[in-house]
Amino acid sequence: MSFELIKDYAGKTNQQLKWLYWYWFVRLVRNSLSHNFKLDFIIKHGKNKWQKMPSQRLEFSNRQIELDQSMQWQDLDFSVLPVACIFELREMMRKSVDELN
Repeated sequence: MSFELIKDYAGKTNQQLKWLYWYWFVRLVRNSLSHNFKLDFIIKHGKNKWQKMPSQRLEFSNRQIELDQSMQWQDLDFSVLPVACIFELREMMRKSVDELN
């Protein structure tokens, strides 16, 4: 289940994702993977408006990962976000969608 599918589903069912505990963390990771594999905390907010995203922290089963603003333009690689955490993140998203239904 991808971020975009969840975002589309939420939009069609008039549900807000921004309040889910993983939303901003996933958005930051998704933007990095979709563009240049660099973390970028500057996000578009409305038409021609930009804002700085706050640092993001997410608790995984075996570790806590924090993506903070000091990491601006750092490569997002497996030393920052291990593969096991990516699969766990996907499961967090899936469970949230199940709860939206």
